[in-house]
Amino acid sequence: PEATYAVFPCTLANIGETYQYIHQTWLPGSGYRRAASPDFELYDETFDPNSRDSTFYIYFPIVR
Repeated sequence: PEATYAVFPCTLANIGETYQYIHQTWLPGSGYRRAASPDFELYDETFDPNSRDSTFYIYFPIVR
């Protein structure tokens, strides 16, 4: 569904830390709250599934 998203770069090596940062650090201090939409991960054409350091993006739905 259409929504406004905060976008966070991430790697397979730090995915857990990134989700922890979103929920425990960024969101409480952001002035936003989570929207009632799903979050998702975007793996573009530059992503290499064989590299734990390859970047993809977490899209986290937000509202004011």
